[in-house]
Amino acid sequence: MQIASDLVTKAAAAAIDGHQGLAGTPGSPIGNPLPERHDPGVDGPKIRFSVDWSIFRELDARKGLRIADAYQSMPHDPDNRFVAASYARLATEIMQQFRYATDSLEINIEPYWGDGEPYDNSREMRADVLRERHLFFLPTGQNFGSEDGRGAPYRDHPMLAPSAITRAGYRLLINDAFRAIHDIFGHVLTGSNFSPRGEERAWFLHSQMFSALARPALTTETRGQSCWVNFGPHMRNGQGRLRKKGEPGWLAPADRPFARQKAGLLPSSMSGVVLSLDAARGPVAAELLPGWSTESCLTEELRD
Repeated sequence: MQIASDLVTKAAAAAIDGHQGLAGTPGSPIGNPLPERHDPGVDGPKIRFSVDWSIFRELDARKGLRIADAYQSMPHDPDNRFVAASYARLATEIMQQFRYATDSLEINIEPYWGDGEPYDNSREMRADVLRERHLFFLPTGQNFGSEDGRGAPYRDHPMLAPSAITRAGYRLLINDAFRAIHDIFGHVLTGSNFSPRGEERAWFLHSQMFSALARPALTTETRGQSCWVNFGPHMRNGQGRLRKKGEPGWLAPADRPFARQKAGLLPSSMSGVVLSLDAARGPVAAELLPGWSTESCLTEELRD
């Protein structure tokens, strides 16, 4: 379809040739703009950005359980210097990507106020974006995880900060903008579904569009939360083992609780980034871990 083809062409243009030097500037969604090509399939979109597939391994239960445990024990610590720096950079890049999606890709992003989810599955959402240049998102108030799974969310969470964007009379929060652009760049333009493995691929591919400083917070909001939902305590038996489909207590995806929404950082072995204080380059410096892969969360020597 011509609309989808044109959309993909515009998306690809952001990461090639003259746009390579625009990383971290308004109008460019690319935080890691190396001119490599990601092609998710013959019938899928084509967008160019740096993707090193040699460091990616599909999600399995060992990694899922380890990451879920790390998210479970991670404290909510928004005033921590490293947490605040990573989330601040993440928010800036989220809004750059949001403006790129709406202004350059011309996708109409609007809140969904109906019952349930706006889409039955990722395929339906992908078709809406690629064919209609339209995306519904669930407003944060309807799906933002709470402190204890029952009460109100942490009100000091940086993702609850308001943005300058209004849609249909609703002022988007940073979290609203993020969930929208993660659906577009993490799921739609990569063909990743909402399964545990699809969420892992969406995290990894979307992370390549963010700077190193933003990636730890991004990893908490995506990889950490997704693994908790799919491998957390509610998915295990009394011996701590993952329940299998059909076993007593196993929960279907629609019945799994949202993760507690916490502002914190997972071990660097899970994000691939180590943060440090470096006065020469600013209050907080971010470096990619040498030798890191998505499997590194299983090796103790790379853990914080």
